[in-house]
Amino acid sequence: GGIISGNTAANWGGGVKLQTRSDEDSAYPPAKFTMTGGTVSYNESKHSGGGVYLQQSTAYFYGGGIVGNKSREATGGGLHVGGSTAYLRGTLIENNYAKTNGGGVYTTRFNNKSEGVEYLPKLYIEGSTIRGNKADGPGGGVLVMATGGHCWMNSGVIENNESKGNGGGIYVSTKYNFYMSGGEIRNNKAGNQGGGVYHLGSFGTYTGGKIINNEAF
Repeated sequence: GGIISGNTAANWGGGVKLQTRSDEDSAYPPAKFTMTGGTVSYNESKHSGGGVYLQQSTAYFYGGGIVGNKSREATGGGLHVGGSTAYLRGTLIENNYAKTNGGGVYTTRFNNKSEGVEYLPKLYIEGSTIRGNKADGPGGGVLVMATGGHCWMNSGVIENNESKGNGGGIYVSTKYNFYMSGGEIRNNKAGNQGGGVYHLGSFGTYTGGKIINNEAF
C-alpha cells in the first residue's frame, strides 16, 4: 500500500527509480521492488519514467495504480522498463503522458558496459487496465522494443489510449516478441497507423483475446 505522489526528478524516475548496482570489481544482488495496492501518482521526470523507472531490476505490482505521471522530454510516462522484468497483476496504469514514446509503459534493453552484458526487458500483463494514457510519439498505451525482449498479455484491458504516431494501444518494435492469449485491446487511437496494435519488424503470437473498435487517422 502507501502513496508515492507529487515528486519531481531532474533526470529519471519521478516517483521511484530502481537500479541494480554494478561495477567491474564487485557483484551485487539484483534490485527488487514489490508494491501491493497503493498508488504512484502525479509524479514527473525530465527524462524517462515519470512514475517508475526500472534499470536491470525486477518489480512486482499487485493491484494499486500508476496514475497521472509525466515524462516531460522522454519515454514511459507511467513506467519505464529498461533491461528489467515487470509484473502487472490487477494494476491500473492510467492517464500518464510521455513526450516521446510509451505513454503508459515503455520497455527497452539496457546495456551494462561495466559487465559487458545486455539485459533484455520482460513485461507481464495479467488482469491489469492500461487506460487513458497519451504519447506524442508511438505507443499511446504501451511501447515495447529491444531485439529478443518479451511481452505477455493473458488478461486485462488496454483501452482509450492515444498516440500521435503509430500504435494507439501498443507499439511492438524491432524483433520484440508479443504474446496475446486473452484480454482486450479496444477503443485506442493512433494519429498515423495501427490504432490498436502496430508491429514494426517484430513478432506477434495471438491465441486469444480481442482487438476491437480501434482507430487510426
